[in-house]
Amino acid sequence: MISFSKPDVEQFLRTFSIGDFAVSPDEKQLVFSTNLSGKYNLWAMNLPNTFPTQLTFIDQSCQGLIYDKQGRFIIAGFDRNGDENTQFYGIPLQGGTMKKIIYEEGTRNSVPILSEDGNKLYYTSSKENPTYLNAYVYDLVTGEEKTVLVGKDAPTFLLDFSPNEEVALYYKHFANTNTLLYAKRGEEHILLTPPTDQQHTVGDAVFVSDNLIYLLTNYNADFTYLASYNLETNEFVKLKDLENESFTTLKYNKEKQCLYVISEKGVEDHLYKHDLLLNNWEELDSPCSIIEKLIVTKSGNLYLLGRSATKPHNIYYFKENGWTSLTEYTVPGVDQSELVEPDVITYSSFDGLEIESLFFKANKENDNGEIIFWPHGGP
Repeated sequence: MISFSKPDVEQFLRTFSIGDFAVSPDEKQLVFSTNLSGKYNLWAMNLPNTFPTQLTFIDQSCQGLIYDKQGRFIIAGFDRNGDENTQFYGIPLQGGTMKKIIYEEGTRNSVPILSEDGNKLYYTSSKENPTYLNAYVYDLVTGEEKTVLVGKDAPTFLLDFSPNEEVALYYKHFANTNTLLYAKRGEEHILLTPPTDQQHTVGDAVFVSDNLIYLLTNYNADFTYLASYNLETNEFVKLKDLENESFTTLKYNKEKQCLYVISEKGVEDHLYKHDLLLNNWEELDSPCSIIEKLIVTKSGNLYLLGRSATKPHNIYYFKENGWTSLTEYTVPGVDQSELVEPDVITYSSFDGLEIESLFFKANKENDNGEIIFWPHGGP
């Protein structure tokens, strides 16, 4: 009988990862950034087939990945060997030669946003304003470019546009504990949380109409909650919070009139659906402990990138009967049953606050009586 040695630590270091993904408007293609070939490139699945084909050979990780709203091309951002100077390229759906769209050496570009007709690319850049950043719009048809927002006081990032593209959402990042959200309507700049001297943050926001915005903020609270701002009445309303949970991500589906909210509670993430018509709030099962990205398509389908203690990054698709894994990344050569699901335990901070942590208790056959204590950094 052949006997095999126990898994070596090197096998864990060879685990593949997924950095980002996007889904085409017709949901016939899914593109994702992965190191499947040993280096990061874009790969695509022509759904429902899940065997991937390689689209790029740039050997760089991706920062910013979106489809044209008409499904004609892909916009992707790449830096060079981790220098964080991301440039944007156009990529055919079948892959191959990439075309430089936004490319200027030594500049950092982020948050690509395509107009509904796919003819204009909005983005935030360090060019001309390396300290506070500016936002630009590039016409993909004429090649003309205009400045749409000049950053002042703090690094400024364009976030979203109203359905009629007349109002822009942007945020100013003063610090990790102080991020303010604004709406730019013409020359008017509207702060979307009530004026205060107390620092607070806004984590995400979406338009549900030309005048109504839903946002996630911890204004006047310890944890981030769901709120709304009406541009017609200038009214801020706190809508929903959950005890000891902070909402982190917000998605809107117009056709089904519902919001999807990701929250973090201690060491695990949770996923919720909020029906705006019925004012109903329900928790959905999540296929993983940590949710990295959620995409809600026009048809209402959900695609999710996440990871767990015993399973690396994978992409999942939600059907009526539950989640289906579109990728099958595992720790090479290690059965999932050999890995340990951690216990969630709590400890008291210096001020008495109970903090959650993970305790990985070794299987009996591997237990040497020692414990590795790995403290995590603070906010």
